[in-house]
Amino acid sequence: MQLTEDKLTLKKLLSFEIKAVILGVLISVAAALSSIALMGSAAWFLSAMGIAGASGILINIFIPSALIRMFALSRTAFRYLERLVTHNATFKIIAALRSYLFERILQINFKEALNLKKSDCERRFRENTMRLEYAFLKDALPKLLALIICTAAIVFIGIFDCLLAFYLFCLIFICAVLIPWLFTYFLRDKTLSLSADLSALNDGAVKVGEGLTDLILNHADKKLKADLLMLNKRICKVRAVFTLVEDMLLSITYLASAVALILSLYLIAPYYAEGKVNGACYVLLGIISFSMFEAVFPLALSFTKFAEVRHAFNEINALINLPKNQNEQGQEFDENLKRITFKNVCFSYSKEMPLIINHFSASFVNCKNYALCAEVGSGKTTLVYLMTSLLKDYDGIILLNGKDLKSFSESSIRKCFSVAPQSNDFFSGTILDLFKEVNPEIDEKTIFKLLDEVELTDFVKSLPLGLNQFLGNNGISVSGGQSRRLVLARALCRNCDFLILDEPGEGLDIRQGQRILKRILCSRKGVILISHKSTGLNFCDEIIRI
Repeated sequence: MQLTEDKLTLKKLLSFEIKAVILGVLISVAAALSSIALMGSAAWFLSAMGIAGASGILINIFIPSALIRMFALSRTAFRYLERLVTHNATFKIIAALRSYLFERILQINFKEALNLKKSDCERRFRENTMRLEYAFLKDALPKLLALIICTAAIVFIGIFDCLLAFYLFCLIFICAVLIPWLFTYFLRDKTLSLSADLSALNDGAVKVGEGLTDLILNHADKKLKADLLMLNKRICKVRAVFTLVEDMLLSITYLASAVALILSLYLIAPYYAEGKVNGACYVLLGIISFSMFEAVFPLALSFTKFAEVRHAFNEINALINLPKNQNEQGQEFDENLKRITFKNVCFSYSKEMPLIINHFSASFVNCKNYALCAEVGSGKTTLVYLMTSLLKDYDGIILLNGKDLKSFSESSIRKCFSVAPQSNDFFSGTILDLFKEVNPEIDEKTIFKLLDEVELTDFVKSLPLGLNQFLGNNGISVSGGQSRRLVLARALCRNCDFLILDEPGEGLDIRQGQRILKRILCSRKGVILISHKSTGLNFCDEIIRI
């Protein structure tokens, strides 16, 4: 099931597995009622036995003892089923949420995605979905359970004494609603600081994971370590306060349950004296007044979880509410791309920033090779984003075979391009995985032909596992020059109308870069070489300077 609106709430979260949620609530209610019935029947039986013994009266002990055993077994069975059903429902809810969030992340507008840190998506996708495990188990379920059990117990006791029922209602309201709300209100600043510190700690952990080598080489690891330790201490202090509050809430609830027992015994005493209730029922009502607070205790333990759940909802909603791509509604571009035309195209990443593309006009045909040259930071890579439909909010006109680019779906446009981006970004995997990601049908023979073009065949064959060698996180186990050549080879494995090489010579020496570009440019057409260097320009049919 998918959410239809761009806002995640507890109701919508639970709707992923609504049947399992309802079943879990019903089983939890049955477990709580069995527990109350066990305590009440045991108290009634002991009282009845005491009164019978003092009065010399014989009573049937088999039926009450059988009931007590039945309630004990049912409580055990229902508690087992409760954990089985509620935890299974939680896992299914989180799995469905992760699927939805992953789909939603892929829909984020590319321009907005450029402003996201890697840790933003990672934190919201992984940590916050894990925190939402508490939304049902530690937040929604205890509240529903307390509401149902306490309502039933108060109505039952109200049959005997309305005043006692009113006093019990007041005690429940104070323990379950008023005091937790006051603590939440007065500790809201600490809750906000905890959320901010948890986010900062996660960002720091991502920095360590991705750039530990750079941090050590630049003597920045000690400062980051000190900052993370300070964050950790602050988080521990806040959590210590929350733990203290939990203990206080539990103590208050225990005190209220004792007060409820004393009140029930005091207010029901006249009925016992008048003979309206016998001694066993007198004790039974007191035990019910006391044991109903068993459903209130989890509310005290959910106090700190409530802050984490609310923070997780806010973080996920911030991701969900980012602008979506709406361009897949366009028609399919189902022809060979022969010409790309820019007419007075202007683009800026924000209104506050100057134009990075200023009235650019040019044409590219797939029967020629082009060099797009300009200084660093002049918008060469942005032109790649524009022609591949990653960025759409530009001024001017971009035509594909004489037709407006904006009228076509993004995915159908990108089928016409194979791109070697400026950055050497890999998924964690093997060299074979690197090629299979973009061309699942490619075989090893073809891969080695491509590796020959970028002069990597000997290197790959020298590896212990060859093509099955693991590259490490983001290709950390290979050098910068080897990573660059792997990116080039990966782009060559797709036979598209246009091949875009963005700064292909970065990390390569001049002679090697010249040899590799000569092989590529002399063996195919429709290549757009983007560079601020002169390497390979002599093999292009046309040079366009920005």
